[in-house]
Amino acid sequence: MGDPYKVHPFTFFESKRIYFYNKDVNSILVMDIKLIKPKEVANILMCSERTLEAWRREEKGPCYYKIEGKILYKLEDILNFIESSRVSAQ
Repeated sequence: MGDPYKVHPFTFFESKRIYFYNKDVNSILVMDIKLIKPKEVANILMCSERTLEAWRREEKGPCYYKIEGKILYKLEDILNFIESSRVSAQ
């Protein structure tokens, strides 16, 4: 089957481990998030980076994050966007 995070022969995703401390319940939440750059998303969706930019401007397309001015997408959101775009034959 291969690596589940290998989407394109030249695209690999790094897992970012994020820790959230909840002082109310004195616990730590650990999340593994796969964040990818617009160039990689464009490659996955077979569109241009400018199309992604237009979608963001028009509030269309996959969800994204803007962290310190950098645009990033969560791999899970991209996969959900692809699945939600499915058209079934009748």
